[in-house]
Amino acid sequence: MKHEKIIDELFRKMFRDENMTNEEYDKFLNETFIKSGLTKQGMSDDLETGVKNGHSIETQMRIIAKIFNIDKS
Repeated sequence: MKHEKIIDELFRKMFRDENMTNEEYDKFLNETFIKSGLTKQGMSDDLETGVKNGHSIETQMRIIAKIFNIDKS
């Protein structure tokens, strides 16, 4: 999957709590994907569509960060 690393970073910034174990985070993430109907592959494909339409990955990530008020540090 082309953009898996970027998607993983985004989800960590959005949902990972510093007190979560890796197992808890993985379980949370799996449940989130199941309940939302999203897949990493689908998200990667959507990012690639954005790139093909002239929107860089960086620009797309800035927009998502702004929408979800994610600290980029």
